[in-house]
Parts: sequence; structure tokens; C-alpha cells
Amino acid sequence: LQVAVGKDHARRWSAVDLTPSGQGLRSWSVAELTQYFQTGVSARAGTFGPMNEVIANSLSALTPEDLRAMAVYLKSLPPRAYPDETVAPRLASEGAPIYKARCQKCHGSSGRGGMFSGPPVAGSAIVQAEDPASLINIILHGSDAPKALASESWETMPAYADVLDDAQVAAVGNYLRGSWGNRAGAVSSAS
Repeated sequence: LQVAVGKDHARRWSAVDLTPSGQGLRSWSVAELTQYFQTGVSARAGTFGPMNEVIANSLSALTPEDLRAMAVYLKSLPPRAYPDETVAPRLASEGAPIYKARCQKCHGSSGRGGMFSGPPVAGSAIVQAEDPASLINIILHGSDAPKALASESWETMPAYADVLDDAQVAAVGNYLRGSWGNRAGAVSSAS
């Protein structure tokens, strides 16, 4: 998979795999999904981009029973099958120094994040999405959770659009997509 990174490209978003596949929601519990739908934050992820509006203007107004029913439904779906594809180790290693300098403080050397630092990137559905558009957006533009959903549990992720060039964004994206057992195709800086 080759996806252009360029900062000048229009911001587009990609949805994650909502099935319990390894690249989707396998590691999410029903309770974590329910909490995420209600608050925009769980031990697995925090909301950003278009999902902010979905949670702030819709899901957060549902009853806990309805949110739990949605989570149970998602966990009951058959897992989606993926081709056996991952970033080549050489390509992934090019992003390791960038990750160490820019990301490791919050997401950890293990990629598991921390309670008050950052969400996990190991096993992340965003990191492993077939289309890496949302991953690229979070690297370039940072997190932008609305104040109504603000959580003091994690640091706010800074934007790196003015710090990293396209090749560096692709390199750190490839490091994320090819580390800690993550399985996803490569990202390219080609425009």
C-alpha cells in the first residue's frame, strides 16, 4: 500500500476496522468501547477529527445501555481478513529515531502509552488502518478533541506539520505501522 503523505494534500479521513480483527477492535473490551462512545476516551484511544462531532453531538447523549449494546454488537461481528502485509523492517527502522525523539515520551518505548502520557500505538486500529489517512492527519495536525470531551488523562498531542517534512512523516508512520506486532502496509512520501 502506498499512500502519499504531502502536507498540501486535502485533509481526508479514514475509518478504522470496526470488527474484532487484529487490525481493528480485537483488543478493545465492551467496557472500553462503551466508555469511548460516551466520553471520547478509553484506555485504547482518544477521539480526534470527525469522530469528535459523532461523540460530542450524538453518542454522548445516548443511554449507557444503548452504548453498551452498540459495543456488544461491534464485538459480535466476524473479524475482517487482511492480506499478510507489513512494513519491511528496514523501512520501519528509518522512523525509529523520529519516534524516539518526538513520540516515545508519551507513547512509550513499548508503544503501550501511559495513563497520563498518551494512548497506545501498539495494536492501535488507527495505526493499522488499511488507509492511513487518519494516522497521517494525527501526526501532521495533532489531536483536537473538543472542550466538551476534554480529558485530563492524556497530554495533548502536538501537530508536527511544521516540524517534520513529508519523508519524516512517512518514516514515523512506517515505524508505527511495522512495530510492536502492528501489521499494515507502508506509507510513502511520494506526492
